[in-house]
Amino acid sequence: MVMPVYGCRAHPQDFDPKPNYGAMRWSTDHPDDVPIAKIAEESFDALRRVDVIGVVWAPRRWYPYAFVPLWIAALWACARGDDEKRRRWAAVLRRASIAALAFEAAYLWSDFNGVGASWLRFPERVVVWFVVGAILFWRPNGRRDEGDIEAHVSAQALLGLCHALTFPLDNVRHWLGDGYSVSSIASALATNYKFGFWLAVAAFAAAALPAYVPRRDAGPGALPDVA
Repeated sequence: MVMPVYGCRAHPQDFDPKPNYGAMRWSTDHPDDVPIAKIAEESFDALRRVDVIGVVWAPRRWYPYAFVPLWIAALWACARGDDEKRRRWAAVLRRASIAALAFEAAYLWSDFNGVGASWLRFPERVVVWFVVGAILFWRPNGRRDEGDIEAHVSAQALLGLCHALTFPLDNVRHWLGDGYSVSSIASALATNYKFGFWLAVAAFAAAALPAYVPRRDAGPGALPDVA
């Protein structure tokens, strides 16, 4: 959250010159984006404008990072295995998932441009929204316990992972359409997406993994659930 993750500095044009810049050209003086700074900056800007909705809406590109303190608090509070505490925190995380699903509906309607023809835009948004719902609320067998806060954290982390990857994938889609070579696209991505971005992707993946690892039935002499 405190490392620069993105800086709009390079374009495949810089590595594979062509007559036209294409649709994805941008300014080379774009500052590096730091998630925690962008969340604070964009939220406080909205607050100063007395834009209550904007406090949440303005930093929407970064909202999965805002889950991280909640995950830490929930996992820390439930580390001792108190069942009642786990149920309370699971209820908090469940409400966060419901809020994220509603937020994603607005996000998709506002920012999702689709990948097909314009007449497919609405059905694409609906399909993606249902996928988001499945990510947040589908649980593999054995992970349906109401107090399973780890499953809630993993599901939200998987959504964060998918959210993060949409940005480079969207770049790749546009640049391939503009006819740039794979090597020039890779060079531009490596320049624009900082170490912090790939660290965040790895962290989201690590947090998402446990809920989808099969759990062993506990029995005499069974190993603990290392997942």
